Amino acid sequence: MAPTMRIELDRQDKVFYGGDVIRGTLHVSTREAITCRGIRVRLMGKGYCHWVEGSGDNKQHYIGRKTYQELSTTVFGNFYKTSLLDNAGEDARFGNMPGDGDLYIPCDGPGGPPKLIVRAMDYDWGKKDDLLGEIVLDVPALVAKGDTETFPLFRNRKQEKKAKIAIRASVSPTPNAPKPYLARVEIIEATGLRKADWFGKNDVYVQAYEPPEGAVLKNGDKCPEPEKRAYLEPGQYQYPFSLPVRADAPGSFESNGRGPEAWVRWDIYANVDLAFWMDPSTRMPINVLHTLPLPKPELLVPVKEEMPEEAAFGCSCFCIKLFNKGTLGMDLTVGRLAYAPGEAVSFTGHIINNTSEKATFRITLSRRQRLRDTTGPKQNTTSQSWSLHVATVAPGASIEGDLLNGAEARVPSDAHPSFFGIDSQEALQGNKRNKKDPVTWTYDLEVRFHIGKMGSELKSNFSFLVTAAPPYAEALPPAGTSPVVMGVPSAAGSVVPTLPPADPWAMQGAAVTVSLTTMPPTKLPCNRERTHDSDMSPQLILTRRRLDRALRRPPSAAALACPLSPTARS
Repeated sequence: MAPTMRIELDRQDKVFYGGDVIRGTLHVSTREAITCRGIRVRLMGKGYCHWVEGSGDNKQHYIGRKTYQELSTTVFGNFYKTSLLDNAGEDARFGNMPGDGDLYIPCDGPGGPPKLIVRAMDYDWGKKDDLLGEIVLDVPALVAKGDTETFPLFRNRKQEKKAKIAIRASVSPTPNAPKPYLARVEIIEATGLRKADWFGKNDVYVQAYEPPEGAVLKNGDKCPEPEKRAYLEPGQYQYPFSLPVRADAPGSFESNGRGPEAWVRWDIYANVDLAFWMDPSTRMPINVLHTLPLPKPELLVPVKEEMPEEAAFGCSCFCIKLFNKGTLGMDLTVGRLAYAPGEAVSFTGHIINNTSEKATFRITLSRRQRLRDTTGPKQNTTSQSWSLHVATVAPGASIEGDLLNGAEARVPSDAHPSFFGIDSQEALQGNKRNKKDPVTWTYDLEVRFHIGKMGSELKSNFSFLVTAAPPYAEALPPAGTSPVVMGVPSAAGSVVPTLPPADPWAMQGAAVTVSLTTMPPTKLPCNRERTHDSDMSPQLILTRRRLDRALRRPPSAAALACPLSPTARS
């Protein structure tokens, strides 16, 4: 009988933010003994789009795919391995993605496992992986040192000429886990590796496992192969896990269901590793909020546009102007051009209807979704609109001051934060074909003042940035309330986030937390599962190098935002 599996997350609403650490427990129950290769938990973030052009024999399908993050951890088994670095070549450097070089190994003592065999491997599909080098690691000594240490690699009882591996280790208590301690072995880099493939570059990962009981090994000895079979006795088990989300993770996104398909989805997958086609498994969709882009200062000041009175016609189309009705005029000031979902957009100024007909004042927010075929140059664009405010102005009347007359024009709660695209995990590791994002989306704010359906109109368009959290202090809770805002108020009243530690696993405690209690709950539509969102509190995470790079980058007038995408690595 197959075991039953259930994922339980510490955060019940299953909503996370870029830079968050997902913590949870995998519950496994089995009535009979299982022989397996291990139990693994994986975090996966993917983007996808698909559209069709033409019909019949001329029909063409265009598809875009991209993996933003794939991170796996072994919670039970005899050997552990890092994420795979595709096309890493001779020098494999971990750390582009949070946790991609981390190995978490349960142990019985505060010093960690006495010995570990650590091997750098080249992955080969369909055949046995190649050994690039190995060492016998004294874990307690490395933990006591508390710093990164570089070791030479050995193969066939000889030291490799150039191959080296840099490792750091630490141990923390885990009172509720099957073993009382958890050793964290961080693989920093493996450099100077031999070329193991005739064609292409090495696809590198690092594996670690404890030597057989009673074995006496030292560096230079030929190490035994890992025992890949693990035995799980009947019973109920709980395996805690932690999976860091990349700081610039794109937010969960689903197209509106009309027209081309497009989505960005995140989920947590757990399986008992038996064989690929028969693994007992469970999957839990989660929602991720994109905490970037940060608004540039020019987006946080009022924007004014003046349109002096001009003649208005009952028919004004295709350069044909008929039936003069009088004049229309509009002076418009928008409070700022960067708002978070649920925030009320302010509009002030003066509109005047000096015509003989009723005029309509309309405010619309539009999202433009750009789809890309990742195998070619083909692109497609779709759009979705929300009506924020509609008002009627009587003939000869005007509105001055608050153009909404006390009403509110709020950014819709399902308007996902603007997403300009980022480098994927594969692109950062050298696969430039994965630089394209299958779907990106931007916003425009349109203000129209018109008469009739075909009459004259005054129209103004603004490039609009939807942020993950309110940029101004007045949208935040008072000082001393929960959650705490880790930031320094600037002269303009905005909040300047403090920098978290470089360790992504410490980001949870060093996050800039912004409360949305003054706004309607932010809902992220997901066709697979909707989550409760009453306790959302977005966290704005920045790593030091991304902020430094953003400060060095010249402003982009086209983007009107600071997406901080890692287009260049530090």
